[in-house]
Amino acid sequence: AAAAPTSAPAPALVVAGLRAGYRRGADVLCGLDLELEEGCVVALVGRNGAGKTTLARTLAGLHRESAGSIAIAGAKWPWRKRAGKVYLVMQETGYQLFSDSVTGELVRACKAGAAARKDVAPHVPSYEDEAALLTERFGLKGLETRHPLSLSGGQRQRLAVAAGIAQGARVMVLDEPTSGLDLGNMRRVAHELSRLREQGVSMLVITHDYEFLCAACNAVAELHDGKLRTVYPLSQETLPRVRTLLGVEGP
Repeated sequence: AAAAPTSAPAPALVVAGLRAGYRRGADVLCGLDLELEEGCVVALVGRNGAGKTTLARTLAGLHRESAGSIAIAGAKWPWRKRAGKVYLVMQETGYQLFSDSVTGELVRACKAGAAARKDVAPHVPSYEDEAALLTERFGLKGLETRHPLSLSGGQRQRLAVAAGIAQGARVMVLDEPTSGLDLGNMRRVAHELSRLREQGVSMLVITHDYEFLCAACNAVAELHDGKLRTVYPLSQETLPRVRTLLGVEGP
């Protein structure tokens, strides 16, 4: 007998007809549709005021939509229950770092990741060992005992990304993740996002950083007046369009 056809896995994230705004104002998101496949990194670009940060906060459950739906791995989630399902690295990362040390922040995130996976066996490596590996990977070694809010903007940014990885998020939204980073640390973060992509994590990255976009992303989504105008692969053919959008000079 012929084998039963296997159904394709659901996309990591499906947004349908999303509308969101603020009191007494017109909608900022106006019926937006978006689909992220597993293991893709999509750059979200658009002018200031187009709705990029509103979309990020709505996806992560920090802002309530007025209409539409958001499905993660095929299951729809109301706004209050999306926190932890979609991990947002904010542009102002000081609002999401709560521990009194870098190690404490990462251990806290590692424990949250184990709880989300419903780990029942002893955690190997230990949470502290896992945190130590992350400090090495993200160039935070030597800062383990520092309070997160005493770090530079770039260091806080890397810590927030590392915490998202530790939590095991399958969908991540990063709002200008290279703000405050020098070239070396920008490349470090891009490398870590590439590793996550290989592990099947899907990411939406708000960025104006052309070099980072080229290093970390494999597709571009253009947001215009609260809707996605178009989504296309990043390639040699589409790079001129991206440079124009970001105001980057060059051939």
